[in-house]
Amino acid sequence: GAKGIRRGYPRYDNIPSVKCAKNIIYDDIKNIDKSKPFILWMPTLIKIKGEIIDNIKVWIPIIIKLLDKYNVMIRLHPKLAVMNPEIANYLAELGLLVDVKKGRNLGVLYQASDLVLSDYGGSVLSAVYMKKKLILLNSPSEKYIKWRGKRKYVDDDVRNDVSSFNINEGDSLVTQINKDIQNSDNTKTDNLKKKYFGNEVNQKDIVKIIKDLVS
Repeated sequence: GAKGIRRGYPRYDNIPSVKCAKNIIYDDIKNIDKSKPFILWMPTLIKIKGEIIDNIKVWIPIIIKLLDKYNVMIRLHPKLAVMNPEIANYLAELGLLVDVKKGRNLGVLYQASDLVLSDYGGSVLSAVYMKKKLILLNSPSEKYIKWRGKRKYVDDDVRNDVSSFNINEGDSLVTQINKDIQNSDNTKTDNLKKKYFGNEVNQKDIVKIIKDLVS
């Protein structure tokens, strides 16, 4: 029944501590400055009728501004890594940490992060579930602008509760990241998890959220 579902998701259970999770991720990377906060960028594969919408390169000019202060790891969607094999090298050359590891435990990846940058889909809800600071990037695609207006998905609802930014708001985005990283109050992330995964969520929503998370 509902109670069993609410207890958690197997893929995010028994996750190690933040410190251990960071070590697991950093063990894969050479010469890393471990004193920098860790930002996880989880772009979704955005498709509309055979067209892959670019939600990585459009953000690069803004994201590279973060590299002085932060370790920024981008987790490439496995399908994207296959369709566009040169993208991993391109991103690595810019100074991003690129994760394409097969069978990566995503729970460990979220746990290691000090802040998650996401856009749509399961990663938004995963970050909420894992009680991580979260900032959402809005796709400039017309279709997505309309969908956000209609709040077509659960993750569009989350946009009412966390900061989200458009491409022309790069400076504000960087300022918000600095502010969120420095903020040690966890009330917001705790409340967000309660709102989306707590007792007041009805059965139908939970089933939808689970479907979103595993997709």
